[in-house]
Amino acid sequence: MKKSLIYAIMCATFVLSAGEAEYVRQELAAGGDIQHFRINANLPEQFNRKPLEAGSVKFDCDEKNLYFTITMADNDLVSEAENDQSPLRNLGDAIQIFLKSEKDTYIWEFQVDSQAHRSYFFHQGPGRIFYPNEATGTPAFSVENTITDGQWITKITIPLSIFKEKGFDFTDAENWTFLIVRHNFSRFNDAKETSSYPQVVGNMYNPARFGRLILKR
Repeated sequence: MKKSLIYAIMCATFVLSAGEAEYVRQELAAGGDIQHFRINANLPEQFNRKPLEAGSVKFDCDEKNLYFTITMADNDLVSEAENDQSPLRNLGDAIQIFLKSEKDTYIWEFQVDSQAHRSYFFHQGPGRIFYPNEATGTPAFSVENTITDGQWITKITIPLSIFKEKGFDFTDAENWTFLIVRHNFSRFNDAKETSSYPQVVGNMYNPARFGRLILKR
């Protein structure tokens, strides 16, 4: 009995460690393959569990911009936001993109919804995640949505000038990391479903769990 219990604990620990190690190593490369979202995990058995409605991301870049194309199956698009610079993640179907260089604590956050609303927030660090209560100006990035029956595709263009204002060149030498989170509301589901790439384990704002963004340019 004791041996069985010890074995079960060891297996659970191994799965949890393997899941976290896999999460840390995940990458998103410019011009690379499409990567698929997974449900946020709190337990070992939740690793690699797919969302009810599939989501995926493809990334590219050039000398001026970053480009994220996110494709989502969606049976019930929800958008209650009325303005840009709103907490879109709480107001309906939305995407969050977090970007961070390992050379500093700064975190850039971009939010978009299915009605092409945009919000942009600059955070001093994971211990200083702050969302203003009032509008702080028009976001300096663009979004293009394509909505068809059962699918939402959003193309997000982020100018590199946003990061250069803080002294970054946005090259692989700066070790850029990322997290992309989908918030999926639906009248057909019993609760909002949150999924991401890489898969979130524990605290969403923990940069140690962000993936590696590969520019290759």
